[in-house]
Amino acid sequence: METNNEYEIIYLAQEANEAAQEFLVEKYNYIIKIIINKCLLNHNLIINEYSELYAEGMYALLQAILNYNFNQRVKFSTFAYLVIDRRIKKYIAKLQSKSNYLINSSCSLDKLMFDNNKVSVMDAIKDLKNDPYTKMINLEKVQISSSIIKKTLSKLEYEVYLLMLKGYDYNKIANILSKNTKQIDNTIQRIKAKLKALKALEI
Repeated sequence: METNNEYEIIYLAQEANEAAQEFLVEKYNYIIKIIINKCLLNHNLIINEYSELYAEGMYALLQAILNYNFNQRVKFSTFAYLVIDRRIKKYIAKLQSKSNYLINSSCSLDKLMFDNNKVSVMDAIKDLKNDPYTKMINLEKVQISSSIIKKTLSKLEYEVYLLMLKGYDYNKIANILSKNTKQIDNTIQRIKAKLKALKALEI
């Protein structure tokens, strides 16, 4: 960014300026890492959950950018920290609640659906996946989701998203789009955050 006025950059980011959003994400994503590392220690979380927490943190950072009020008497960094911290802790609470539920209500996939038949839970799941009607419903959901995703993502994000679907890594995507890898990496993080938000709405 050519301007040194952070308020101006935040304003541009709120107006969907990709360069401004990328600048702020790169500048403040360290807050996400600090909060996650602290939570990993305090809540005994496994490292495999880092990417999920980072996506939540990235979503929160983008929300902080979009919702920051210039009239409030608080620095953006402080506001962003509070928003990210609240989002990640809420997600951790949800993870732990889900984990406790699974422990208390889990059943064997080999267990019979009913006492008087020979169909297991796993067999039923397999049959459901192979059912033509289920496949048709899932296809319709994918088509609807694709339309919503295209409207949600920016032009660059959607281009990167399509290349991700083809299995390209961020280095290959950077070469194809003539962008640096850091920019593509930040774009991918924004995509993950936006897709996570869409998933929460159960599109």
